[in-house]
Amino acid sequence: MLMTTQMKKDHLLRLTSVIKIAALTFFSLHTASTYAASPCPPDWEAEICQLKDVVEKIKTDSYTPIDIHEFLNQGIKRTVDTLTHGQYMDKTEYADMWKTWRAEGYVGIGVVVGEEGDGLRVYQVVDNSPAEKANIHPNDLIIEADGESFRGKTFKEMTANIAGLPNTVVKLTVQRMPKMQKTYFNITRSKINTETVYHRIVAPNYGWVRISSFDENVVAKTVDALQDLAKTEPNLKGLILDLRNNGGGSLSAAVGVVSIFVQGKQKAVLTKGKAVGSERYLYTTLDDYKTSANTKDGLTVDPLANLPELYKTIPLVVLVHHNTVSAPELVSGALQDLKRATIIGETTFGKGSVQAISPVINNTGLRLTTANYFTPSGCPINGYGVTPDYFVNERKNGDPDDVLNFHEVDIAHPKYEGIDPKNPLEMMRKERVKRRTEVLTAMNQHQQVLPSPILAKTFGTATDYMFSQALRYLQNKGIDQKQGLPSTYNVHTLCGNL
Repeated sequence: MLMTTQMKKDHLLRLTSVIKIAALTFFSLHTASTYAASPCPPDWEAEICQLKDVVEKIKTDSYTPIDIHEFLNQGIKRTVDTLTHGQYMDKTEYADMWKTWRAEGYVGIGVVVGEEGDGLRVYQVVDNSPAEKANIHPNDLIIEADGESFRGKTFKEMTANIAGLPNTVVKLTVQRMPKMQKTYFNITRSKINTETVYHRIVAPNYGWVRISSFDENVVAKTVDALQDLAKTEPNLKGLILDLRNNGGGSLSAAVGVVSIFVQGKQKAVLTKGKAVGSERYLYTTLDDYKTSANTKDGLTVDPLANLPELYKTIPLVVLVHHNTVSAPELVSGALQDLKRATIIGETTFGKGSVQAISPVINNTGLRLTTANYFTPSGCPINGYGVTPDYFVNERKNGDPDDVLNFHEVDIAHPKYEGIDPKNPLEMMRKERVKRRTEVLTAMNQHQQVLPSPILAKTFGTATDYMFSQALRYLQNKGIDQKQGLPSTYNVHTLCGNL
């Protein structure tokens, strides 16, 4: 049978319509024949009941084989991972987290990362780690692991692709500003045993202590370091507390470090959360800085018991920069507020939020942001960071508020987290994105490259410009203060109002 072109088109159009109607009719009839309303307990969200109904349908009707428990676990992971600083941990992850928390070490490449778009932004490179040895830099964007793109993956999936067994190699694809071209690194995973406290005499009568993270043992370790400095140099006239490249840790440990340097009972931090009783001050007292590391056989030992008294009054400078994150921001903000220390460096990262880790059924765990913390005078840290008293970059001609340095304010929050688009931080974030694009474009046009970051192993040495300025300040030799306008992060006008 022959048909004209127009007849063919009409016939095909009618046939397509019939197929569509038939499919829709079948689907509609199938749905109507199997639908049954399921009552929902009054204290449950309706969506939980909907999920239960969907799961039951999948179990009974899905032709595709499915591991329903893994299916649900992945759903929980993906959902919680979208929350800012949220994480759902399975049994293995939860156990590994506690090992790291107790400073028992972990296997990896030695980076602290945050999710950004379809990749992982490197915020910190751990001292002497495989990542540092391979020349991974802070601000690098990891977009692939072993040739597998991170596009569309959750934070957990991306980090899982980097993790692995010791002595195995992972090939990372990294984009580095300003050109953002792909660069490849082969990194051998190993056990990361992080040394948290470093110290030495850096000039006659002057000491230096660096804290790289705040695990539960850090207060006792810091006291040990200070005891050694006092024994080595009995005539100490000043101390530099270096908190650069510190990715945070225990809130109690941070309060303990504040307690080392102040006299008597002082306000160390103000927390504000949703739960009843979460808006409160933590003080420089044992009750607020003790951790499980200080307790043995039910007895709590004060890690400050043998602290030399001179550290309560010795002239003190705190060094910070854009990779000073969370707990060290609490310390520097408190010591600044209490007028106990001079803060030198760059504006800090701005992560002023508290994450609580809670056990969940089946030996799993949940990390959630439960509160924000503020300096003793009420200055918000989250998004804004701590503004130093003297702006000094790690390089003499650097810019401490460079938009290429990533801060908490640069993290885009999911809409359902309820971030007001008129919030000053959200407005600042959009402005920084615009400025960053302009700077990167200009750098590419002029074929400029970013200088390599200052490595932590050079901190406290003659080549460390920021450190040298801190030492000059203590020695009353003057300081090469950054000239120009105050930091765009300056938040002192908001103290007590947010």
